[in-house]
Amino acid sequence: MNRGRFLSSRDKGNIYESIACNYLVGNGYSIFERNLSTKLGEIDILAKKDNVLVLVEVKGKNSEKFGHPLEFITKSKLLKIKKAYNLLLSEGVLPEHEVVRIDVIYFKPNSEYVHIIGDDWIL
Repeated sequence: MNRGRFLSSRDKGNIYESIACNYLVGNGYSIFERNLSTKLGEIDILAKKDNVLVLVEVKGKNSEKFGHPLEFITKSKLLKIKKAYNLLLSEGVLPEHEVVRIDVIYFKPNSEYVHIIGDDWIL
């Protein structure tokens, strides 16, 4: 059995995040951090464009057998991202920004990806 040809979920996530970062940079975003983890949640990619701080959630699925990638972006997940951001802000890890938003980049099983730009929220 050749175990080397199977990637772990973490490895797949890193690949999706790298592709997402390349896409964002190509579209005028600056990437500040990846995989910012807190006890309250994780921010996959922290980026900035036009004075807007963008928290990017990346999702990918090899198949839609267990659901579309967007089905895994729940209100609870978005709340965890906001809580993680607020914690990092309160700890002084992140600088304060007037405008912040959460975007989603999801990958379809055929490797196409879609960027959904979220609503800005004013802090």
